[in-house]
Amino acid sequence: MQEIESVPRKIIDANKIIYKILLASIFLPTLVSYLMGWGEPLTSESFEYAPEWFKYAKTIWLFVITFFLIYPIRYKFVKNIFFKLMLTTAALILLLETTPYHSAENILVYSLFINCILFLALLFLKVDTRCLYGNMNFILYLFFMGFIIQIAAYIFLGILPSHSSSDADFIRFNGITNDSLSTAVLLPALIPVAVNHPYSIFMVSILIICSALTGSYFAIVFMVVALMGYFLIYRNYKALGIFTAIGLVAIFIRWESINQTFEHKYLSILTHIRFYLNSVNLDFGQPAKDCSVEFCESLIESGIYLNQYMICLYYVGLIFLIIKTKNKVKENDCIINQSIFMLGLSLFFASLVHPVPLIPFACTFFIILSSASIERR
Repeated sequence: MQEIESVPRKIIDANKIIYKILLASIFLPTLVSYLMGWGEPLTSESFEYAPEWFKYAKTIWLFVITFFLIYPIRYKFVKNIFFKLMLTTAALILLLETTPYHSAENILVYSLFINCILFLALLFLKVDTRCLYGNMNFILYLFFMGFIIQIAAYIFLGILPSHSSSDADFIRFNGITNDSLSTAVLLPALIPVAVNHPYSIFMVSILIICSALTGSYFAIVFMVVALMGYFLIYRNYKALGIFTAIGLVAIFIRWESINQTFEHKYLSILTHIRFYLNSVNLDFGQPAKDCSVEFCESLIESGIYLNQYMICLYYVGLIFLIIKTKNKVKENDCIINQSIFMLGLSLFFASLVHPVPLIPFACTFFIILSSASIERR
């Protein structure tokens, strides 16, 4: 079993409580949104749009908390920066010239713009991620606690999570992010933490259950595939056999429920993959509307409609960071580097069927953490 990399004991003893408070505080605005019922009314029953002041306050809060988490911030000199600087500048120019038509497209373009600015800043700034060292288990518990609180609030207080409806076949819980897709993308990053936990079988089982509770087929499928891949890469054949057996038994017992859920989600699945079905002239009854009529769920499809050069640059940047983090895992195979790499893979595969820059936390976390990991010696 691998041990999570640690910093000197003196640093941990002095800062561990503060770091835990700051890490938990990142999600304070989402807790407020959840309790106040602020969100997207079109997809969330009894929710209403958050007031304008809250949107600005949330941005300032996240900026301040993130600043303290990655402090100290130092200037760095980067060799061969011209190509990265040119691509980032080109992406910013393309984003400024892009004209979104739907509200979701406005959010997507804005999110991509913020990510580009962040990537540009990190070309010149070196940040510290010591807040993660010794706190990876705490982050795992934080996500689990978010689900427990939401389930209890729904059962005892009748508070629905976002992206849910009381007349739906199932409730979509999303934990501390208040966004089921954001949670679905972030959870696979916790696989190395759960697998290397002293109670790994229990923790991995809870992680899979949390993925299912998001109501996202992507979360369930990618979690299982990524978990099996992780076991194979690290030759943990015993765990692979145990969870394969458990999975087959669970499928056999719950086959009827799984089949009903698939029928319920069938149209949604087709909507997310219709770009690929249409590309090869396959017709499974997928919606015929295009991006000029409604927002397209696949990032590739919506990106090509908005600006195909912009979306190409996005994938160039994402793949560049994934490759760099993979090389970092080879150099220093610790839990944190593995988690950052898993987050990158999750973002990449999620982007094939979801507009991932639009969702909270995931892209921002990956850009900051991967940049810091690449620089760490």
